[in-house]
Amino acid sequence: MPSISILIVTYNSADVILACLRGVADAGYEIIVVDNASQDDTTALISTRFPQVRLVRSAENRGFGAGQNLAATYATGDLLVIANPDLVLTPDVVEGLATYISTHADVGVVGPRIVDAEDEVVISARAAFTPLRLLAKFYGLERFSPALVYNDRHRRVLHGIAPFETAWVEGACLALHRTWFTQIGGFDDELFLFCEDADLCKRTWDAGRRVIYLPSVTVTHYGSTSVSRARLVSTRWYHLAPIYYFRKHGMAAWVAKLGMVGELTIKAVKRRLRGDRQGAAIHWQVLRELLLY
Repeated sequence: MPSISILIVTYNSADVILACLRGVADAGYEIIVVDNASQDDTTALISTRFPQVRLVRSAENRGFGAGQNLAATYATGDLLVIANPDLVLTPDVVEGLATYISTHADVGVVGPRIVDAEDEVVISARAAFTPLRLLAKFYGLERFSPALVYNDRHRRVLHGIAPFETAWVEGACLALHRTWFTQIGGFDDELFLFCEDADLCKRTWDAGRRVIYLPSVTVTHYGSTSVSRARLVSTRWYHLAPIYYFRKHGMAAWVAKLGMVGELTIKAVKRRLRGDRQGAAIHWQVLRELLLY
């Protein structure tokens, strides 16, 4: 089995990082955690409870992709397992991903089956990221027809048992060769949050390797706790990151932008009517930023 480096980026993750590290800290893997200037006890907990983990303290929060790129500069493993701090990692997950990608030379990225805290399957294998699919999700149309957002991936993730090709897999957990990560330039530092996984996978396909969803390996993902607490930051990048992505890959970013203007306006008005002044203010602010972006 090739050597493995697990890369984790944290930001105010004290409430979840112990559960993430507990299952793999003594399994013999190289584990590198980059902390993006947390304001809580994240770094103290890691250094005290898991001295075997290499902890890199970033002086500023540069986002998920840039943090993962920094972690990769310290990695020595043949394979990289990219992981969120709110995952429950186990050796079975790590070894399952590593075994598959090390035995399929034409695969650039592989992602596992992901379930949430209620053991519900997350649709983490996705169809090509396009403006129309994005807007279908933003306007909640997946409730009426999941195919508008996921194409056939919704059915295949829920019911499939064999590995299959997909446009991209969610960055909460994925694996790839360290040399491949370097060859395609790692994550895009300009994507502070969101879309960095879709971008990495698109560049993988463009460079001639496949992206695979592996349902035989399952990992539990509790959800983006630090992101959910940072409402302005998450709302901002949930809208700006796709515009950057579409422009970068030559897609009709203006279509997405126009649709987002309507979506943000509707949500701002709804929040104001419900008495959520902060939520309404956040959506109006992001709308202004979007118009200038």
